[in-house]
Amino acid sequence: MEVSRGCSCSCCDQCMQHPAFHTIQKLSNINTCLDRLTTLDISASSICEVPEFIVNLENIIKLDLSSNELETLPLSFINCQNLTDLILSHNKFSQVPQCIINGMHSLKILDLSHNQLSDISIKPFCVQRLLSLNISNNLKLDRLPQWLWSVECNSLESLDISFTNCLDNIAVDPYLNMYGIGNNLKYLDLSNTNSDVQKLDFIKHLKNLRNLVLDNKDTMIKKYRNYFCDVPLVFNYRFKFIDSLSMINVDLSSIGKLVYFSLPSIRFLNLSNNSIVLLPDSLSELTNLEVCDFSNNQILTIPKSFRSLKNLKSLILNNNWMSAFPKIIEDLSNLEVLDLYSNKLEISPTWNINSNIKLLDLEQNIFSTEVYDVDIKINYSKLLKNLRSSITESRAIGPSCVEELNYIESESDGSSSHWSSLSHCSSEHNIHGEIEDDTHFKREEFWDCDSYAFTTDLFDPKSYYFYLLVVKFYIKIFVYIL
Repeated sequence: MEVSRGCSCSCCDQCMQHPAFHTIQKLSNINTCLDRLTTLDISASSICEVPEFIVNLENIIKLDLSSNELETLPLSFINCQNLTDLILSHNKFSQVPQCIINGMHSLKILDLSHNQLSDISIKPFCVQRLLSLNISNNLKLDRLPQWLWSVECNSLESLDISFTNCLDNIAVDPYLNMYGIGNNLKYLDLSNTNSDVQKLDFIKHLKNLRNLVLDNKDTMIKKYRNYFCDVPLVFNYRFKFIDSLSMINVDLSSIGKLVYFSLPSIRFLNLSNNSIVLLPDSLSELTNLEVCDFSNNQILTIPKSFRSLKNLKSLILNNNWMSAFPKIIEDLSNLEVLDLYSNKLEISPTWNINSNIKLLDLEQNIFSTEVYDVDIKINYSKLLKNLRSSITESRAIGPSCVEELNYIESESDGSSSHWSSLSHCSSEHNIHGEIEDDTHFKREEFWDCDSYAFTTDLFDPKSYYFYLLVVKFYIKIFVYIL
């Protein structure tokens, strides 16, 4: 629990020696300092009821009651006329507190996430001043409230409805999308809302939308997963103001050719953790792009047309299947971040191909960065350190194990006595016409379905790729022997 104050009373010299009070009982005893209290954090205090003294804090502006056991707020909270930020996340609210519906008109930020809300259809009294509303992770919510489109809702700029079923029932707008969030909403988070293209039709009525998030943040909750196979999202509509789009882990396999028509002003694009193989030339028409994150896909190459992305500052391509260094890098004059970690690059790129790059990672490719000269190693180490310090994930140093597989393959191009003997035995069986065990060739009607083992393991494209390399290696040996 933390306390911030703007107090000038005589006892504050002593109070400032203890800026954090760890129990509510201690805080309630410091009456001389409470009259000027502006910020109060009582999160994670295991309380079931709100302390009475809070109602008397006339100057309170920010109040954090998150991560407690609260089910309601006292109606006397209406007296908190100056309260602008109210955090009620991670509690046990099953309905919006009555004090919010009847009063507290100054609220601008309201966080009711991670509760048990099932209905928010009643318009709150603060609707005219509300700037940010977070109702995410209320798994019982199954409709978007109609008051979001009302004339009074003329200030709301940020809305988070992730991990809800709100998109299952979107109320018809009686104002024909002329008011409310239709005019003012700038940030919308629809992560894990069990959405697809059909459910997103209402987005085209959000005339000033700037940032759109459609991620799958939690892969374990399949019930609320979003599914998209293509970009753009709401087809045949031009989003003139969207400058940030995030579609992480939503099963994307391609990027639509009309992406420029739908998103002409986009600057930040995150399509990581998908199944994209090819990047279309249409992306090069997005000349305002500054950040592209295509990490954890199966991208094979970068189109030459990307040369036109003169404003691009960050290109994230780690964990893909690129075998050749993208030559267009030298033409991207504003590029500062280049992440090619864990690809299939076979040849070391020409050093200092782009002098503007400040963050660079070329580790875990087939080639080794150890081939660089001493001076180049020093410069590369600085760029690598800059990039690694900007991320939280743990990464390895050095070439990938694909190099080892290639080495094994090159060493084994000659005959192998072990595999020769196996091949000899196999051919001998075929020559003498001996029949192999026919249990491997049972007809379908005799298959034993109960003998199959079920697994929940996720498909790993990289492991599969290595598996194919090994199979290819064995086939070459077998063909050579024959």
